[in-house]
Amino acid sequence: MAAGGVGDPAVLDELESHLRDHVTQQVRLGEDVEQAFKAGVERVGQASVLKREFLRADKMPRLAGLVAVLDDRRKSFWVAAILSALVSGAYYCRNALATPLYEGAALVQIMRRLPQSVDSRLNIPGNDIRSAEDLNSILRLLTSHRLRTSVAASLTPAEQKIVRRSATTRSISDETPPADEQLGALRVTSMRLSLAVRLSVVHADAEAAALIANRYVEQCRIALRDIADSKRIFFRVIDPAKPSHYPIAPNFPRILQSSIVLGLATLICLAAMAAALRKLVHMRVNIGPQARTS
Repeated sequence: MAAGGVGDPAVLDELESHLRDHVTQQVRLGEDVEQAFKAGVERVGQASVLKREFLRADKMPRLAGLVAVLDDRRKSFWVAAILSALVSGAYYCRNALATPLYEGAALVQIMRRLPQSVDSRLNIPGNDIRSAEDLNSILRLLTSHRLRTSVAASLTPAEQKIVRRSATTRSISDETPPADEQLGALRVTSMRLSLAVRLSVVHADAEAAALIANRYVEQCRIALRDIADSKRIFFRVIDPAKPSHYPIAPNFPRILQSSIVLGLATLICLAAMAAALRKLVHMRVNIGPQARTS
C-alpha cells in the first residue's frame, strides 16, 4: 500500500487492523490462515483505487466549505462588488493618468474669385467647380511633407523652445506618425459645402498646438504664391487657432462612463460565474457520496 501511494500511517494502521480482524474472524470459522489472509487482501482492494478514494474524501470538506461561501449570497455579492470596483478603478486610473493632449484648430476658406467682368464694383469669391478643384489641391498641399518641412524650418528659436517644452507627443489617429514628432499630429477636415478647411494640430502643449496650426496656415499661404494663377484663389482665415485651456484627451467624462460600464459588466459576469460554480459544486458534493456508496 505504501509503495502504491497510500502513505498515511493512520490509514495504513487502519487497513492493517481491518485485515487482522478479518483473518481472525475467518480462522474462527474454520478457514485456513493463508486462505483467510488472501481473501482479506482482495477485500481491501488495490492501492491505486484506495488512493483515489482517499483523495476524493479529502476534497469533499473543501468543496463543502466552498459551497458554504457561495450559498451566502450577501457575502458573494460583496466579494463580486469589491472586485468589480477594483477593475473599474484600475481602468479609470490607467486612462486618466495618460499624457494630456491639446488641440489647436484654425478654420480657413478657399474659393475662386469671380472675374471682374461679372461685377466691376465687387470682386467677390464664387462657389463653382473650379473652387472645388482648388480646394482639393490645397488639401494635398496641407498634408504634404513639403509643407511640414517648411513649418519646421520656419520656427524661430523661441518658438522651438515652446514646441519642445513637452517632450512627449502622440497621434490620436491610426495613421503612422510623421518623422518629426515635435510638430504633433495634423488633421485636415474639409467642409465642401462652404469650401472651408479645418486644420487642427494635436500636441501635448496647448500653446504649441495653436502655434503650429497657425504656422501651417501661414506656410500654406506662402506656398500658394508659387502656384500658377494663384491671384484668382481667395484664401481667407475665418478663425485662427487659439491655445486651449482644456485637453481633448484624456476625456474624463467618457473615461468615467466607460469605467462604470466596465464595473457593471464585471459584476454581472462574476455573479453568473458564482451561480454556475455554486451549481457545479453542489453536483459534486451530492454525487460524491453516491459514487463511494455504489
